[in-house]
Amino acid sequence: MTPVQYFIPYLFLAKHQATSQEDAEAIRQVRNVLHSYVFIQAPAERVQQLVDSDWNRSGVSQLSYKRSYGGEPLQISDDELQRFIATLKNSQLRYYVGQPLGDFVVGDSVTLHIEPWEGYHATISNIVLRSGRACLTVRMELFGSIIPITFPDVKEGEVSIDDPGREKLLSGNLISNFEEEVIQVLGNGRDTAPLQRIYAYRDIQVDNPDDLQRFTALMLICAQLLGDLEARNAYIKRLGKWLPETNLPRTDTEAYMLTALFVALRNPVLRDYVKAYLRATPNHSEVLHRLFAKAKRLRCR
Repeated sequence: MTPVQYFIPYLFLAKHQATSQEDAEAIRQVRNVLHSYVFIQAPAERVQQLVDSDWNRSGVSQLSYKRSYGGEPLQISDDELQRFIATLKNSQLRYYVGQPLGDFVVGDSVTLHIEPWEGYHATISNIVLRSGRACLTVRMELFGSIIPITFPDVKEGEVSIDDPGREKLLSGNLISNFEEEVIQVLGNGRDTAPLQRIYAYRDIQVDNPDDLQRFTALMLICAQLLGDLEARNAYIKRLGKWLPETNLPRTDTEAYMLTALFVALRNPVLRDYVKAYLRATPNHSEVLHRLFAKAKRLRCR
């Protein structure tokens, strides 16, 4: 028989030098799932000859078709395979098999504008916040299956979300975007739709401690204003573990968390603690100043 061109992901990844422990784990997971895959570039008749050949039938590990959802032998386009190979070669695009970033499912439908996946449709399945930026895992149909792929640093314009409000939230610095939405809602107090968009991402994983504390504070405000009392109480307990026993803030982040607690509890003492901190710390952050300026107008209990 005439030789054919083929690609074996397992052998390719076996030769790949991992640049980090995370990269090595990603490679290991891909190898585990795709260890038996062989991609053959040939007409359908030629592939059938290989499958029916005596040497294949007599082998210990026999070639067989990967089937589509309809049960037909799966055919992969050259473009799709080349995108897959390009992703394996690019350390900035990593495949993850399973749910390495957690079980949170966002469910937003998106269109990718990230090479080599320009124009592909996918569904967001995980979001991790790393240094203020969103690290997305999306599920997309590839090789006849739904496969997760992670983009560690999504920049503005690289992912289009059907809901314009959510697209804005996930572009650039996610925490800052959330802050702007919360501050605006605290200013008008009526339109809760922005809070509902934010609250849909309440199970995002955040790797930076300072970002995590600010994120939790924002989620507390959302839970309070949206009436999710069970989550509200859980967020209050979480913030309480991070604050000093005296509740006197020593940093901008502690003052930030106390502001969120004031929104939830409407205790004037908490408001006064933050006000005293702002007066004693003239170089406090602008976003803290703006958040407190809106929150202090709320009525106390």
